[in-house]
Amino acid sequence: MNVNDFKKNVISVKTGSWSSERELKLTFPGHWRINHIKGVNLPEASVVDEIRNSFDNPIQCGQLEQILQGKKTVVIVVDDHTRPTPVYDIVAELLNRISRQGIPAENVKLIVALGTHVLQDTSHLKPKFRDLLDGRIKIVFPDVRTLKDYVHVGSTQSGIPVYIHHEYRDADVRITVSGIYPHDEAGFSGGAKIMIGLLGLRTLSKFHRKYSVTGRGRFLETPFRHELETYADIAGIDWSINIVLNHDKKIHKLWCGDFRRAFREAAEYAKSRLWVEKSNNADVIISNAYPLDTSLSVEGKSLWPFHDTPKSTRRILIASPVYSDFRIPFCESKREAIMQMIKRLTGASRIKKIYDQIRLWEEIKKDSNNKWNPEYVYFIPDVQKGVTKIGPVIGSHYAFLSWDSLMNELQALFPEDKNVAVSLYDNAPLAFPR
Repeated sequence: MNVNDFKKNVISVKTGSWSSERELKLTFPGHWRINHIKGVNLPEASVVDEIRNSFDNPIQCGQLEQILQGKKTVVIVVDDHTRPTPVYDIVAELLNRISRQGIPAENVKLIVALGTHVLQDTSHLKPKFRDLLDGRIKIVFPDVRTLKDYVHVGSTQSGIPVYIHHEYRDADVRITVSGIYPHDEAGFSGGAKIMIGLLGLRTLSKFHRKYSVTGRGRFLETPFRHELETYADIAGIDWSINIVLNHDKKIHKLWCGDFRRAFREAAEYAKSRLWVEKSNNADVIISNAYPLDTSLSVEGKSLWPFHDTPKSTRRILIASPVYSDFRIPFCESKREAIMQMIKRLTGASRIKKIYDQIRLWEEIKKDSNNKWNPEYVYFIPDVQKGVTKIGPVIGSHYAFLSWDSLMNELQALFPEDKNVAVSLYDNAPLAFPR
């Protein structure tokens, strides 16, 4: 036994966004070199003061009270269960101001911008929405599979028809609430980006296939962004709220007003603060998916630390999936839509996923090193009811459920006296490489 085995490096990280919300203590051998890449944890604002100040000083736009004057119906659009945006405090202040303008609660609707995400259990929203789920106002959960719920409001110059949810189209005033997070295609989320959650499948299928990755967090002006802003011009956004959070999902700063200008000011601010130095030469790279760690459908937003690293690098994604949610596939033609419907009805897609899991599990049983063959393995401290696994395989990746087991396997991969270099990216979905 090496004397260094008696010394330990202990790193604390968070896990379980909107569910367990607990701290993990990750222990490494004392002679390993740990680079804990956290970025800047922005201070929490005085929530009441920050919200009221930003509401009272909108950017390139009239105050909310002016916009509401003489109007009868309002929709407030918020992001869904896969995002860390703390919508409750924002919506509570909006409802107070709307009420003071004489608009009754029954004329206000909250639309959860699901897009192609599927929400199987609304109780997952409770930690994020709190008593908004108790009937205070009507909450709308769009389903892109219900084509009749989406109405054609115009077309772009490139010929893409814009279908939007009818509850959004029918409102007199449309307010959107977005978090500012690095995004592979849009540069940053926020502003008109939330329109994706309101668009019909006929629009989404044509839109999403046009664009590829343009630079996570590096650019504000992207074709993806400009196209979405065209949709927002057609469908209308009267007031846009853009939020920068800290690592604890607390509000740091708000920008309200015109959806173009408020977004750009917020994103410029985020761009100057959310970057981190990327390390490609570590022996082990760990990405903590908190605070987007409870949904496997958005795990891709935490994989950027693994890109452009040597093949020999061991890559680990920390996640705490609460449910096996999924995305509805984009269908550009009727034939494709029919094929997807058949797959759903027959369970063909699910059968294929299970088959892939079984195949990987069989390969691992033949040679345990095969668990490292996919791009990464999971470390999952909490496996919740509803998350499908075959043996220790979730999706198409091996999942370690014990940190000690994972560390034992890692140590066996390296010489006993090697000073293993580990890069641990904390809050990975909230950061981007400089």
